[in-house]
Amino acid sequence: MMAATAAADAVGMAGLYAEDALLLIPGQPAVEGRDRIKTEWRRAFADGFTDLRIGTPEDRRRTDAAASVYLWTARHRPEQGAIATLNGRTLLFLEQVEDGWLIAAEMWQPVPDAQ
Repeated sequence: MMAATAAADAVGMAGLYAEDALLLIPGQPAVEGRDRIKTEWRRAFADGFTDLRIGTPEDRRRTDAAASVYLWTARHRPEQGAIATLNGRTLLFLEQVEDGWLIAAEMWQPVPDAQ
């Protein structure tokens, strides 16, 4: 995720998600499916989302599924206006596939202090 963000690579970011993944963004309708998630990431990168830093995750793993919760910070650099730091908390639900793990569902929320 951090590498895809650094490169503003929506295609690479979308590749981390299952084909039928669900993305829940605060205050917005659910985003369903890898293609729509790619569009959402493309929009976020175009809007100046950058410099993602992910904290140490707390993981819960089972045979073919896992959950991961972590704090993160990122910057929002709009073309006009001041750079803002975003602090968030994310819950990922991961499913195991043949060659690794993919995000089946992601939900995040802003947090005032990501320490």
